[in-house]
Amino acid sequence: PFERALAFNKDIRKLGVTSSGLTYMDKFREAITEVGNALGFVRMMRLGAMRYCSQATEFLPPREGSQGEEKTSFTARANGEEEDDLVVKCTEQVDSLMENLEAKSAETLDYLNLLVSVFSKELCNERFSHLQDFHIIVPAVTLNAIESLLKGKEKLSKRGVDSEATFSDDGFALGLAYLLQVLKQMKMFNDIHWFDAVRKHYTAEKEKLLASKQATRRSSLFSMSSSSEEEHNTQLLLARHEGHIEEFGFLEWTLRAANTFFHDRRKK
Repeated sequence: PFERALAFNKDIRKLGVTSSGLTYMDKFREAITEVGNALGFVRMMRLGAMRYCSQATEFLPPREGSQGEEKTSFTARANGEEEDDLVVKCTEQVDSLMENLEAKSAETLDYLNLLVSVFSKELCNERFSHLQDFHIIVPAVTLNAIESLLKGKEKLSKRGVDSEATFSDDGFALGLAYLLQVLKQMKMFNDIHWFDAVRKHYTAEKEKLLASKQATRRSSLFSMSSSSEEEHNTQLLLARHEGHIEEFGFLEWTLRAANTFFHDRRKK
C-alpha cells in the first residue's frame, strides 16, 4: 500500500500545481482540514453552551419540591400574593428563563452524529457513486498531510515569520474521520492496515540505512572525509524516518480519538 500511495502522489503532481505551488492533493488535504476545523468549531460551541447552562443553573432555586411536591413557580406565587400585573409578568419571564436553562442543560442532542446522518443519506446514493472508493485515496492524502506537517515544523525552527509554519493539524484527522463515517467506509479503510504498512516500510528503511552505515564504517579506512559526510547524511535520513514514524503514530491515534466522536451512544 505504501508504494502505491507514494506513486499516486507523484502522478497527481504531474497534473500541475496552483499559482501558490500547491498540488491537487494539497488542495484536497486542505479541504478535509477545513471540514474538520468546522466540526471542531461546532463541538467547541456546543461544549461552551453546555458549560454556560451548567454554571447558570447553580444559581437557580430547586425546582423539584421534597416528597413529591410540585415544582417551584414564581408566577403561581405572584398570582396569589401580588396584584401588580408588571410583577406577574416579571415572574413569568423568570420561570420561562429557568425552564429554558434546565432544558438546555439537559439537552442530549449530538450535533456531530446529526451531521453524519444528514449528509450520509445524501452522499451514499447513486448520484455520488464515485465516492464509494474514497477510502482508497486516504493513504495518499495522509502521506501528503504528514509531509506538510513535517515541513511546517521545520519552518517553526527557522528565523522569520512564515504563514505555513505549524506544529499541529488536528482538523485533518477529525475531517477524515467524519468523511469516512459519512461514507460508511471506516471499516474498509481499517481493512487496508495502512498504518501497519507505514511502520513496516519505515522500519525496513531504517534497517537498510543502519546496515549501510555499518558497511561504510568497515570500508572507510582510507577515506575518512567521505565516510564522515556519508555518516552525517545517514543520520539525517534516520532522523527523518523516525520523524515519519512518530507523526504517523500521532495521526493514527488522533484519527481513532476523532472516530469516537461519531459513535452514537443512543444505539447501545
